[in-house]
Amino acid sequence: MLEDKEGNVLKKVYLDSASTYLKNWKIIKEVIGELEEIDANPHSNHTMGKTIKGKIEKVRKQIAEYINCNYEDIFFVSGGTEGNNMVFNYILNKYASRIANGESFDILTSNMEHESVLSSLERLKESGFNIIYVDSDKYGRVDIEDLKKKLSSKTVLVSIMAANNETGVMNDIKKIGEIISKYNKLRETEDRVLFHSDCVQVFGKKKIDVEEMKLDYITVSFHKIGGLNSSGIIYARDKKMIPILLGGNQESGMKSGTVDALAIIVAGRILEDIVENDIHSKVRELRKYLEIKLKESKIEYEINCNDGLKEDEYLDEIASIYLKNIDIQSAITILDANGIYISGGSACSSGNILHSKVIEKIYDEERAKHSIRIGIGGYNTFEDIDRIISSLEKIEEKRKNK
Repeated sequence: MLEDKEGNVLKKVYLDSASTYLKNWKIIKEVIGELEEIDANPHSNHTMGKTIKGKIEKVRKQIAEYINCNYEDIFFVSGGTEGNNMVFNYILNKYASRIANGESFDILTSNMEHESVLSSLERLKESGFNIIYVDSDKYGRVDIEDLKKKLSSKTVLVSIMAANNETGVMNDIKKIGEIISKYNKLRETEDRVLFHSDCVQVFGKKKIDVEEMKLDYITVSFHKIGGLNSSGIIYARDKKMIPILLGGNQESGMKSGTVDALAIIVAGRILEDIVENDIHSKVRELRKYLEIKLKESKIEYEINCNDGLKEDEYLDEIASIYLKNIDIQSAITILDANGIYISGGSACSSGNILHSKVIEKIYDEERAKHSIRIGIGGYNTFEDIDRIISSLEKIEEKRKNK
């Protein structure tokens, strides 16, 4: 139990939704209660098994409608990391023999991608693929003109995240999809350029239309919307994919192993809640309030990668803030002691607080060491914003008075 100097109990303030959204325990408990009476293997050919399977298929169709795709192209997996690896595993297997025979193939991406993408692409580089990094603009977004220049007859895949997990800045996925689609129509080879987007941060927050965006693959993690860990989906157009795990041929042979019915059904209910209760509008108001309170405060700050962007070009849920007089080590440690939880970059096994590599790439290392990431969720309140602003002001004042 946290208390202030006067002995008053302090509410914990969680502002790290970009790392993981707080679990929606109300929905999780409701679904657990429902499944207690019909808990069974959804692949079993009896009434209980068929009942669970029916609930799972309902969620599959629900998600397919949400992203505008054929429900048979949705596969339940353990999350974004597995989904990303499945995409690259497919590309590796498709072209490995041709690379061995001397052919050359390019994969276009950005150096702002999630580590599960960058690490996987390094492995593909070791296997003979050319990994081509598209330039970024001052916001960290893909430079569209540079992408056009780097598309070639050797390109087989373009992998660009929908929104950056460190800054919240969104790439123009629709525009990129249109460019790739036009290029494919003019292409003389049989190999169509495939388009993959890591949509982990965007799903449930901004519109995703795989047809409009001309996407072949998207990957999603349910814990980013308040669902259970180790669950998510991969959308694979026309099932262009091969399994990583072999076994019982579940998920149309694309993901062997008994599916997690609880995690899937919970995700479906949460998605319903997000849409029906317009959770995004609440988050939008909280983001506006955060920006107002920052302007009113005595904190010397700047919002990273935000100057001049329109509201539909970044996620309201993620705010990367440069604190001119406060380093992230001090900010996170002091806030944590006061029951306020945020992040700066990633944490290694030693427990050291690391700065954002994305902010370092866009600006410089010094700015990155003074930048924190605030992640807003639908569960947050205006009082939560007041708490963090008040705490940062106190830290700022102490730094100035040293």
